[in-house]
Amino acid sequence: MRINVRKILFFIVAAVFSNHVLAANHHDEFFGFIKAKDTVQARKSLINWQKEEPNSADMYAGWYNYYYWSGTRENISQSVNLPDGVDDYLLISDSTGKHTGYLYSIVSYCKDSIEQAFRLLDEGTAKNPQRLDLHFGRVYLMFKVANGPSTSVCAQVAEKWDNKATLMDISDYLCQLLDASDTKNWLWLNSEKMDDGEEFFYDNMQSYFVEFMGKADFEAAEKLVDKLLTKKQTLKFRADKASLLASKGEYSKAVSIFSIIHKDYPKDDIVTWNTAMCYEKMGDTKNALKYYKKIEKSTDVEWQSKAKEAVFKLKMKK
Repeated sequence: MRINVRKILFFIVAAVFSNHVLAANHHDEFFGFIKAKDTVQARKSLINWQKEEPNSADMYAGWYNYYYWSGTRENISQSVNLPDGVDDYLLISDSTGKHTGYLYSIVSYCKDSIEQAFRLLDEGTAKNPQRLDLHFGRVYLMFKVANGPSTSVCAQVAEKWDNKATLMDISDYLCQLLDASDTKNWLWLNSEKMDDGEEFFYDNMQSYFVEFMGKADFEAAEKLVDKLLTKKQTLKFRADKASLLASKGEYSKAVSIFSIIHKDYPKDDIVTWNTAMCYEKMGDTKNALKYYKKIEKSTDVEWQSKAKEAVFKLKMKK
């Protein structure tokens, strides 16, 4: 696999919102300096912006981007063995073609800069609670500095850094956001109301759930999905809860949810498949075959093929 040499990704990207007319030139000026990697002028720009608009959410977003950018370092490392969790790398071979090691990137964060980014985000959201970009900016930053194999904090300050978030800390923050905010009136850049703010909010919540699951933090994932289900009993969130239980090996609980969802959405092949899989894991071949056979009648030929193969394998075991 080839290494992915990344540029620092800022949460607020001006190009995404090119259709917005900004009230002042501060935003464009600041990001111009950031693009030019001129930290001195970028900071001066923010200081002037803050004097003129001390409560501006966009100004706080600028400070967040400034400190995240200035506090992030990406270095290329080389080793004989690939560290756990590193997905992007380059294989190193000698002149004979023999594999000799790996080349990969390691991201580290400076304590002072990242703590300043957190402080400015908290101050900004306190003054602008409906600015969803600030909230999601904090979540993004929390994920970045959470314990993980491919990221690290400057070694000499890691133990003393209170803001080194855990995944449960992130789940707690998301649950607080679900409790405290009016999800129908989210604001974004230039404090303009988002037309699809509620849908965008819940889509991102589901993405965070998937990220927790990908990191196998079932406790953080369960706390979030349980809170989501108190807000919306959607197919997606109900299926997320059942999938979580199945991942924990609680197939009986999972299948009880999947089977109910199946009654509401009988043509959803994913739900039907997951129901069959849970029954199979439980050793209930009869019910597993029942649901696999339903998928054989799917309008999707790929699902038909998967189901036929599953039915064949189960029958061979009998």
